[in-house]
Amino acid sequence: IWNHWAVSREGNTVRGYIRGTKVFEYTDTRTFASSNVVPFVGCTYSQGQGHLGSLEEVRLTKGVARYTGASLTVPTMAFPNF
Repeated sequence: IWNHWAVSREGNTVRGYIRGTKVFEYTDTRTFASSNVVPFVGCTYSQGQGHLGSLEEVRLTKGVARYTGASLTVPTMAFPNF
């Protein structure tokens, strides 16, 4: 079974979506550009819990909050360039 997962940050608001439905939202005031924060994809920061399965089309986009609402339409094509 394939699922679409997305995490988006708009200002200090971080939102997470699974299959187009928002499943979490929280405030994070850290400035990632000036910190030593390293993004982990497929596991927790301590690498103690991992994702069992395959990842396809992992994208990191700087400067664009692609998803900001209570839900989203799961994309069916590649993202446009900004």
